[in-house]
Amino acid sequence: MAKTGNIATFAMALIIAGNLIGSGLLALPICLGMAGFIPSVVSLVVVYFMMMITALIIAGKINKSADINYDIPSIFSQYLGKKLKWLAIIANLIVLYGLLIAYLAGAASIIRGTFELNFSLSSMIIVYFVLVTCIMLYGMKMISRCNGILMLILLVAFIYLTAGTAPHIKLVNYYYSKWIFLVVALPVVVNSFNFHNVVPVVCRTLNFDKKQVKRAILTGITIGLIVNTVWTLVAIGQGFCMRLFLNFHNHILTLYIV
Repeated sequence: MAKTGNIATFAMALIIAGNLIGSGLLALPICLGMAGFIPSVVSLVVVYFMMMITALIIAGKINKSADINYDIPSIFSQYLGKKLKWLAIIANLIVLYGLLIAYLAGAASIIRGTFELNFSLSSMIIVYFVLVTCIMLYGMKMISRCNGILMLILLVAFIYLTAGTAPHIKLVNYYYSKWIFLVVALPVVVNSFNFHNVVPVVCRTLNFDKKQVKRAILTGITIGLIVNTVWTLVAIGQGFCMRLFLNFHNHILTLYIV
């Protein structure tokens, strides 16, 4: 088995981080905002460990097989049987379909708004889809390079936004806590740490090297945890959660009175 270098491992870690820092990042402050500081941090950390452990289990099975054709559906078939395997595949496809729609619509809308393009949203989605598909057809090396560039841009933008909003943070906003709202937030938190669909690709790219695959997963998901947590806490620190709770409370009172 050929050994893989640290550059390839870090590139795979960025692929994982890129999956985590996506559409879920925008939704986290909205969903976790009403729960408050402590519930948000607890849920992010718990889900982080849960998703990390499950990813390592999947990677362990794939690395043990050392078969390029062994994938997540193979694991479904091994443990659920051939019939239930298809039920798991359909459920997984529904999740991936939802993510694909979110990424296509979100990215197309951002690009059109940023560059003030005179295209309809539907046309922009098609253009973006064709562009990304062409990049993917060139293979994993091209995907890794483009992902590295995008992650660098994202890091710069993230630092700029957090530094710009830091002066508006008030410590008193971190005292607020409503655990009941985690019921609404948890599905989004879990989705924000969903990268298991790329684990087989990571294993194959790193030549089923257990040590390097583990390092890539731990590095990538930890980057995602840091970014997701900081972004959520910045929003909470600005009183975002309090405004959400007050709007929700007023809306309930209005419905009750009516």
